[in-house]
Order: sequence, then C-alpha cells, then structure tokens
Amino acid sequence: MKYFIIVNGENQGPFEASELVNYGLTADSYVWCEGMPEWKHASEVAEVAAFIRPAFPPIPDTPTPPPAPAPKPAPTPTPAVNAECKFFNWLPLAIVATVLGTIFYLVGSIPGSIAILKAIQARRMYSQGYIEQAMQCNRVAMILTLVGAGVGLTAIIIIAALAA
Repeated sequence: MKYFIIVNGENQGPFEASELVNYGLTADSYVWCEGMPEWKHASEVAEVAAFIRPAFPPIPDTPTPPPAPAPKPAPTPTPAVNAECKFFNWLPLAIVATVLGTIFYLVGSIPGSIAILKAIQARRMYSQGYIEQAMQCNRVAMILTLVGAGVGLTAIIIIAALAA
C-alpha cells in the first residue's frame, strides 16, 4: 500500500511504508493512504508504525556519572595462632649457606642470596597472618638454602682433595 506523509507542512508521496523512514518518519508524523478517512499519526497505522525508529531520550545538560563501585575488601589473613603449625624460618641457614658458597665457590652465593630474600618474605607474610603464602616462600627458601649449602660443601671437598 502507498502512503503520503506531511513533511515541513507539505504532503509528499506516495511511498511504500518502508520508504517513509527516509522522509523523517516519527510517531507523530501524519500519514494517509487511500481508503483512510483522514490523516493519522504514524503510530496509529499498524503497517507504518512498524517502521518508526525509537525516539531517544534528550541528553541532559550535565550528565551524572554512575555511582562508583564499592571497594573490594582486603583479603583476610589466616590467623597465625595454630598449635599444630610450627614455623621454621630458613633465614639463618640461608645466610650461612650464602657465606659458605661465597667463600668457597661464587656460584653457591646465588641460590643462597635468593634464599635469604625468600626467607625474609616468608617471615613477613607469616607475621601478617598469610600462613599459606608464608609456607610457600619458606619451601623455596629451604630448597635454595640446601642447594647453596650443597654447592659450598662440594667446593670444600674439591678444594680439600686438590690440596692433599
């Protein structure tokens, strides 16, 4: 069916219902087709209303930003009091292994130095109540301490064997 539309006070057409969009069709636009007794708003004519673009709300002068998100709560540390958990910090042994590794063989100081840092980190985490993370750092400190001590002892044995 062909429709007429009023644009700027003048009737235009005839057009297919889908073409009316090109002429600024809104819900308040007046349209008419053969068989209608009078002009009607486009929103009142079912075939034409299907092509009406939704009206957008007016943009406010000063937009209001959405509310800020609530801050995330800090993780709760695990209580440090645990009768079954004995915490052995590898810091003193890491220092000894580093000294031995440095004196007898330079490579031994590398794992020992890293072990010292991990042991310090483990002590700090444990005192703050982060038990699981402290235990992980402590395991790394233990392994590196043993590696550093092993390198240092190996160097002592090799030097003693060469001196004899």
